[in-house]
Amino acid sequence: MVYIITNNFCNFSCCLIEWLNYYNIENIRINDYVIDFHKVNFKIETLNKKIKVDQNFYFVHKPCGGDYIQNKDLINQIKFEYYQGFFKTLDENRTLGQLDFTSGNSKINILEVINRFNIKFPESLITNSKNDLIRFHSLHNSIVTKPIHEIFDFRSNGKLYRPYTAIVTQEDINYAPKFFGLSLFQKNIFKYCDIKSFYIDGDFYSQAIFSQHNENTSVDFRLYETNNMNRTSPFKLPNNLEIKMRKVLVYLKIKMAVVDFILDTKNEIYFLEINIEGVFENISIDCNYNLDKIISNHIKKSYEKS
Repeated sequence: MVYIITNNFCNFSCCLIEWLNYYNIENIRINDYVIDFHKVNFKIETLNKKIKVDQNFYFVHKPCGGDYIQNKDLINQIKFEYYQGFFKTLDENRTLGQLDFTSGNSKINILEVINRFNIKFPESLITNSKNDLIRFHSLHNSIVTKPIHEIFDFRSNGKLYRPYTAIVTQEDINYAPKFFGLSLFQKNIFKYCDIKSFYIDGDFYSQAIFSQHNENTSVDFRLYETNNMNRTSPFKLPNNLEIKMRKVLVYLKIKMAVVDFILDTKNEIYFLEINIEGVFENISIDCNYNLDKIISNHIKKSYEKS
């Protein structure tokens, strides 16, 4: 059995299920598994001091629609952590996809690994000191700030709040207290376009997003307007960058993710971040990559090995 652990709004999972049905692979879709996953039967047993698990395969893709932080009942969060612990006991060949919150890879850790593999990324500062921030701003003139942790949406009084990358102005610095919450700052790279690259088990499928043509999306392309979408096109990462990033992802034991880069006006590519739960549906549709078929083939091969 293949369990597809996702959310109510994931159309991509519908396409994936069609391919699995085509391959005659029995599957069950579970939406918002924090609430519903307890209805599924699991078994782990020890035999001669070896752990034996069931023979299912699990595909995990945004299981709570990015909304699990808002659960009203604490017991849902407990279930969330419990079942992620179950996934960690499984043979890595029996799962595809994981959850940012429990991946064990923080943004700080990932930047350290990126640096170790000599991949270029914007000069960065992690600090809670206004004096450090002043010096960093003076050095680079234009800087941005972004969440130091994995992002989540937050609702308050019926309004949705979502964190974005933003320019840090001199006025922002003037109003900052002497010490503030630990924050991540980076040199603002003036870009030609954004690059989103879907990675699965050694292969990259990349998309260029020409976000500079719209003032709203020039700093963070996620601030798009639905009636004025950015132009996109397929993109091929340089071979040497793919080789380095593949080593990074293997080192981090990540089999599926979306990796964000930017291409600057001098034709240099900078790494931004790895999104384990990154959205790749648009990459598939806009660039005709048919990622639903590619992922289903990966699941088919892994499932048939068991």
